[in-house]
Amino acid sequence: MVRTLHVGRTSFTQLVEIHGTETQQDDLRAEIEMVYVHVDLATHRPAPLPQWLGKEFTDFDAQGETQQ
Repeated sequence: MVRTLHVGRTSFTQLVEIHGTETQQDDLRAEIEMVYVHVDLATHRPAPLPQWLGKEFTDFDAQGETQQ
């Protein structure tokens, strides 16, 4: 399971949960919080995220909530 926790100006944070293959939904094996920073390749500095990206994450997370 992956869900977006935060979308900022130049970065976003996602939570990844890894569950076992047993039928129990509470069989959480690992939890990872990842921060992605959008970087300008020419300057190697943080750059603003594209405006459309926040909505994409919101829509993706909403699809996952309806499938659970």
